Amino acid sequence: MTEATREDFHLDLGDVHIWEADLDAASDQLPELRATLSMLEVERADRFAHEKARHRFVAGRGIIRTLLARYLQVDPRELSFTYTESGKPSINSANHPDLRFNLSHAGPTALYAITRGREIGVDVEEADRQVSDERIARRFFAPAEVAQLEALPADERRQGFLRCWTRKEAYVKALGEGMLSSPPSSFAVSLCPEEPALLNATGTRAEQIDRWRLEDLSVAGRYIAAVCLEAGEGYRVIRKDWGP
Repeated sequence: MTEATREDFHLDLGDVHIWEADLDAASDQLPELRATLSMLEVERADRFAHEKARHRFVAGRGIIRTLLARYLQVDPRELSFTYTESGKPSINSANHPDLRFNLSHAGPTALYAITRGREIGVDVEEADRQVSDERIARRFFAPAEVAQLEALPADERRQGFLRCWTRKEAYVKALGEGMLSSPPSSFAVSLCPEEPALLNATGTRAEQIDRWRLEDLSVAGRYIAAVCLEAGEGYRVIRKDWGP
């Protein structure tokens, strides 16, 4: 990466750094990024049949390793990760227990969310992706979310669907879970553009609804994104760009 200073990697408690990267633009740095990967990551990269997918995987993993290494002031090849059952990664080191991160990508665009001492989740989706909104909504959305979606004008439902999806994904990723492991009726989010928020939750989640903060993220191009952060004394979201 270029033009980054030590200050770019100073992370106060309560800060959330959101790094945006173009994975295709990192093609000139693929050998350098590939050199940061673990043997298992290299083997996984080599299993991709399509070159573009392989390059994006290498760039995506290499970038998060490079970023985390700069925060921790270590060699990126020294980093190892553990994963939840749904695949959420965390740094496998007792020396850095408070650095938390999450990542998401859609097409060539990747977002990396990094913070300290708080769980975090992030999701980005292509706004023009072709999906069966109604079928997926009935499977993954809570009744309150379906009602909000159906109340929107027809020409606004695609955007409403993706706002709901990214907010839900960011929340379950912050929990370390996945959409498939979260019953649709277990929680609901707002679809309102101005008010990203958890509306309700059931079971033990109901007791912790005030624990989480949702924010939409502006991303260059036709994307919709959201971040979910464990609440605390206060926080600020700081946007940063990664580039070759």
